[in-house]
Amino acid sequence: MQLYLPAMKSSPFAPLAQMSDADFRFSLDNKLMGQVSIVRLGFEHVQDGGSFTLTAGSLAQEPMPGSAAISLVNAGIEGFARAAALEAPRRIRVNAISPPWVTETLQALKMDLPDGLPAAIVARAYVRSVTGTDSGSVLKPSRQR
Repeated sequence: MQLYLPAMKSSPFAPLAQMSDADFRFSLDNKLMGQVSIVRLGFEHVQDGGSFTLTAGSLAQEPMPGSAAISLVNAGIEGFARAAALEAPRRIRVNAISPPWVTETLQALKMDLPDGLPAAIVARAYVRSVTGTDSGSVLKPSRQR
């Protein structure tokens, strides 16, 4: 049996032994390739000096049982952001945000994980990515400024 979390509709959480190629393909095609396509096809449409901010997640660096597909995809997004930034034309920046669980998501799922961050804190990383000068960075929201 697989559990599709509402906040992560594109990624099944299940024991690795129960996951199929189709489960991995679904995650790869949606969360990973969706963001890859936006950058790849979007380069010609974004203004000079513009930016792309992708969303990965802490499961890339801190996996948990059942997270094989999403951990794979999140790590792929982080690597892609670093590589795409090297080839971005016209001073376009590419970054990824790798947030931990968001407190409001945990509450909606009736989960109690102490590592959650409020959405307002996570949002600061997105603001930094869009308005800052970072490129090829993986920004990890935290309580520290």
